[in-house]
Amino acid sequence: SPLRDLPEIDLLVTDPADVDERLAHVVDAEGPQLILVDDVDLIDKSETLSALATSRRSDLHVIGVGRRELKRQYNHWAAALTKSRKGVWLQPSPGLDGDLWATPMPRHIPPGMPQGRGFLIADGRIELVQTALP
Repeated sequence: SPLRDLPEIDLLVTDPADVDERLAHVVDAEGPQLILVDDVDLIDKSETLSALATSRRSDLHVIGVGRRELKRQYNHWAAALTKSRKGVWLQPSPGLDGDLWATPMPRHIPPGMPQGRGFLIADGRIELVQTALP
């Protein structure tokens, strides 16, 4: 990923087995924290990510990317992320994903949605958005 080479990245963890050890200090760290987790479905259990995902700190933000199959794993640490009722729903499937954010989703998806287009969900509101293209 091009993110690996950015000077703004303070810590990069590439092995799921190292997540708890490498991120333990972030739970109590002071100041703004942004945690980006790609492929959340590859990290089955993580006490640290669970603590971060359920934290009520206003200066801590956890963003996770995963597959829709994850919603079937209710005990997964990332389930806490959807309770925020904030997310981006890319490659939407009407009728399959609406319960993920506890927000009613559109029944009809506009035809021909290009890559990167989806719905922004924020506190029960839904808006069609276009994210950056690859």
